[in-house]
Amino acid sequence: MVQERLSGDTAYTTVLTILTRLRDMGLVTRRKEGRGHLHARVHDQPGLAAAGMHALLDEGGDRGAVPARFVSDLSAEDERMLERMLHGDDPGRT
Repeated sequence: MVQERLSGDTAYTTVLTILTRLRDMGLVTRRKEGRGHLHARVHDQPGLAAAGMHALLDEGGDRGAVPARFVSDLSAEDERMLERMLHGDDPGRT
């Protein structure tokens, strides 16, 4: 249990809040197990990169500026791949 591995007297609700926020950021996964949930950290590089991008977008400011800047720096090949993914034509899309 996560709470048992933490030092101090961290409240159950605090642990649950933090895990929920980490899940919302894409840094942990959650699945039902018995009466509770099993949380696990995300290990894959694409998942961690996506979580970082979401965190940057959520920091505020102009949400269109970050993706616009990202896209403007893509190679022509990456731009075509992104366009295929946005249209649902990329078989590697999950």
